[in-house]
Amino acid sequence: MTYGWAILVVLAAIGALAYFGVTKPQQFIPDVCTFPSGFHCVDFVVDTNSADMVITNSLGKDATLTGLTLGDCAANSTLPYFFENGEQITIRFTDCDNGAKGSKFNSDISLNYYTNSLNKTHTGEITTTVQ
Repeated sequence: MTYGWAILVVLAAIGALAYFGVTKPQQFIPDVCTFPSGFHCVDFVVDTNSADMVITNSLGKDATLTGLTLGDCAANSTLPYFFENGEQITIRFTDCDNGAKGSKFNSDISLNYYTNSLNKTHTGEITTTVQ
């Protein structure tokens, strides 16, 4: 009989933890946006069908952006864009399928640019909750 009560208490505790969301590991994944050195993701928000991102040029020199992709989203910006050193720009991505509101979104960000006539690509990553 004592073992039965102990098992019942353990099951009740597990049920309470599951009810309050402790068993959902997605909620413990932090919201991050990263690029290799040269560009910095200052702020970002992802909706169910669009995304906005603020990026700073920290290359130490001017660059010309020639392409931006975020998963299956299209950058809604005028490209090519002359991106001065230290400048911040806001980029809007549209026509996206980012999942349901409240779900976790994880995607690669590809940024194509050139400096001194050399084409380069930086790939970053974004992980956040869909707003």
